Amino acid sequence: MRNYIFGKIKDGKLVIQKNSLEEIPKLEGKEVEIKKIDDSRSLKQNAFYWKVVNELTKYTGTEDWKWHTFFKFTFLHDKIKIMKLGGEDQIVLPSTAELSVSEMAKYLTDILGDKTKPGWIKEKYPEFLIPDPEEYYS
Repeated sequence: MRNYIFGKIKDGKLVIQKNSLEEIPKLEGKEVEIKKIDDSRSLKQNAFYWKVVNELTKYTGTEDWKWHTFFKFTFLHDKIKIMKLGGEDQIVLPSTAELSVSEMAKYLTDILGDKTKPGWIKEKYPEFLIPDPEEYYS
């Protein structure tokens, strides 16, 4: 389980928000990662991604969670981890929530393409109409 502490850097020091102070004792003896929140994929990117996945689900009849798993396995393979569970290796797929804005942009481009190349969806389903991203990014 992850504990989140929110704060900001001010004058070279980490200033923790008051509501996060109770989380600090839970971190004793644990490895801590400091990450800028604005580095995480945006809510708009996520909303657009899920709109595409849901429309693809309607178009193909394949469930959304299957598309989501397939896309992560296919395009985020460099972030897949292996863990031991019951003595056997298990694959742990990455979460798109942990992608940075630029990583999520690349992920979307791999799936949807851009002006220079078609993405996976257009190669496999050329008739599929990709939702207008302007609804999410404007």
